[in-house]
Amino acid sequence: MLETKEILILCFTTLISFFLFKIIAAFLQHQKTNHPRLEVSPRIQFFCNFILIISIALAIWILTGQVAKNDELAAWMMVGLFFFLSSALLIVTRKWYIELHENCVIYNRGLGKDRIIYFQDICSYRF
Repeated sequence: MLETKEILILCFTTLISFFLFKIIAAFLQHQKTNHPRLEVSPRIQFFCNFILIISIALAIWILTGQVAKNDELAAWMMVGLFFFLSSALLIVTRKWYIELHENCVIYNRGLGKDRIIYFQDICSYRF
């Protein structure tokens, strides 16, 4: 049977994970456009969410005392690394797109501002 401390830890981490998923869902909402748009695959976003779930599960595992005291620091470092990498990938993939217009291509690589390449500015092409 679970002790009171373990129940409180489980409720607290469940509440935190719920709010994290709400924040991530708000980040992943896109506006609809009338132009053809190439975006990041939902499989990549699912993979990032899966890594976030793994980091939360590892944090719960550490908090319930399943990790030995001398390995606790390494486990917390792993949780932080998983959480940082998946959050960074989700933020980058949220903004990454290529949009084709009649006279230009608008794109964003995930970092920075949108860039525009006009077709009339293209001087040469190599394949």
